[in-house]
Amino acid sequence: MTEGKTYLLCRTTCKQDDLTTTSTQILAVHPATDAIQSWTFESDGSLDEAVWSRKDKGWTAKVTSFDSDGDKVTATTILIPIDENTFTFQSTERTVDGEQAADIGPIKVTRSVAAK
Repeated sequence: MTEGKTYLLCRTTCKQDDLTTTSTQILAVHPATDAIQSWTFESDGSLDEAVWSRKDKGWTAKVTSFDSDGDKVTATTILIPIDENTFTFQSTERTVDGEQAADIGPIKVTRSVAAK
């Protein structure tokens, strides 16, 4: 939570094989729409913007991204909580520069002990 308690600030690290990426995400309630919106900045230069909505079992986001090469990526992200430290992540309806791309996940995500 930020000083004015109007934004959430999240930092994540993802390790897969020999590759480690970090990201910073800001979440806020958009003052004009009352929708939860996020902006994510990746260590490789990628960035995205998403509008979130609550679902029965979790959260869904409509995402528009630009990868580090400048390609436009769109997707629907689905987060489903398992417990207070674990959730599943899935990315569906994906496109890269207007071309259909493969779905990702679901992937089980667990908070590391060091992050608590």
